[in-house]
Amino acid sequence: MKRLIVLLVIYLSCISLYAQIDDVYIVNADKLNLREFPNAESKSHGLLSRGQEVLIIDIAYDWFKVSVGHYEGWLKRSYLIAKPENLYNRMNLNTGDSPECDNMDWRYDYGAQGYLEITVGAGADFAVKVMERNTGLCIRAFYIKSGESIKVKDIPQNTYYLKVASGRDFRQGIKDGQCIMVFNQSAHYEIGEEILDFNMGPKRIETIDGKRYEVQSVPSYSLRLAVRSRDHSFKDKFDTKTISKEEFNK
Repeated sequence: MKRLIVLLVIYLSCISLYAQIDDVYIVNADKLNLREFPNAESKSHGLLSRGQEVLIIDIAYDWFKVSVGHYEGWLKRSYLIAKPENLYNRMNLNTGDSPECDNMDWRYDYGAQGYLEITVGAGADFAVKVMERNTGLCIRAFYIKSGESIKVKDIPQNTYYLKVASGRDFRQGIKDGQCIMVFNQSAHYEIGEEILDFNMGPKRIETIDGKRYEVQSVPSYSLRLAVRSRDHSFKDKFDTKTISKEEFNK
């Protein structure tokens, strides 16, 4: 009996190496029953399809208890594939925090007067990268929690575009020597097609109340980002197109 207990502990430990609570797995079967209990004879709560993502909330032998939308149930481990994102480090960031990545070229101009203000809706967190148009370098990256906003200042004069990611469970890691940022749940990645011009406008003379003043236009932008519940794409005030997580991390 003692030997059996030892073997059982080792077996369970091996399973835990491959799955942790809050990891995300993908269904690898055309149709898979979501069971009430961790056995093949228990009641089915419905069928899942190949490619669906499930969140691990408990582990029992070779069965995983999962959450799918508003439903919970048990699935056989052999019919699931782990997402690569599970191996990255879970990051607990606050709005305004900047993920530290070596492949980003942070740049600031503390004399700049313009700003980029972004407000995000409820339902997802966001990660935004400010990309220099002529070089494709990321000069700033920041995290925004669901329902919060940020005003980014000190942006050097230049033209930029944005890369935007949304989802839940933000993670960071290294792959092939490059820093990777991903959302592990409900992830969606897009690139802005609008160019943000932060170059100061030319100086000009304006007459106000009979007095002449030298004025100059200060570039500033305000954006609102939210996620459509039906297709998980962004609803925003600027044009975007969907990209892969690999493109987001270039």
